[in-house]
Amino acid sequence: MRRGVVNIVKKVVLWTFLSIVILVLAIPALLYIPAVQEFAKDYAIKEVRKSTGMDIALNRLSLKFPLNLQLDGLTVIEATGDTMVTARSADIDVALTPLLRGKIKVRGAQLDHATYRLGTPDSAMFLTARIDRFNLDGTDLNFAFSRIDIGRAILDGGDITLILKETTTVTPPDTTASAPIAIKASDIQLRNLRFRMSMLPVIDSLGTFIRSARLIVSDMFGIDQRSVAKRLWVCVPLFAIGIVMTFIDFDVIWRYFAWSNQALSVITLWMIVAWL
Repeated sequence: MRRGVVNIVKKVVLWTFLSIVILVLAIPALLYIPAVQEFAKDYAIKEVRKSTGMDIALNRLSLKFPLNLQLDGLTVIEATGDTMVTARSADIDVALTPLLRGKIKVRGAQLDHATYRLGTPDSAMFLTARIDRFNLDGTDLNFAFSRIDIGRAILDGGDITLILKETTTVTPPDTTASAPIAIKASDIQLRNLRFRMSMLPVIDSLGTFIRSARLIVSDMFGIDQRSVAKRLWVCVPLFAIGIVMTFIDFDVIWRYFAWSNQALSVITLWMIVAWL
């Protein structure tokens, strides 16, 4: 009689333990079911909207084993409407083993056709950025020590515009304490990136596109660009001139640029009049 009760208790304990183990394993497994992912996506967006006031839209979310997250059709608009982020697709692959040790290791990430907007055309600062493709390989995130180690990052194709205006509004000091984050990058590559800037009334417009400048110089002097050595032969002096100009007072530089633009306009006008 007593032995039968002991056996029943053992079976109950064993089945309870197995049920808990199966439940613990089944809950993460449910996240790989598309219907559960769709429900989790809608619930998360609803809660974030409620707590932050942001307008968030996401067409599709997909999680593949073990931790490969894919997002399609992402749009995030701040409650004030001043900040907006959009992305046609994003793919993030996170390693599972380091995550169990409390570390985040991104094996690879890719962002396609993304846009970012900060402020409005009437704001003191208006920033817009368009990125065609951004690839990230081998990145470690250690938030305990506020450190991010980037293996290799490639930004291929983009257009960044920054507009600054004079303002008399005094910005209140930021009293929130935030720990600095150290970012170490081993390899960052920028390709086909255009940057334009306007800082009224000092700078009406300022733009740079190193690849276009290289092609213009090579075309003027008839330098073949199929060789990497010849590309460097043209690019290095351009970068050297740009670095030297950063140590010169910009008002002086802009004064000479303004004079040269006016001289060019006058000469062009003379040529047009003579041709007519």
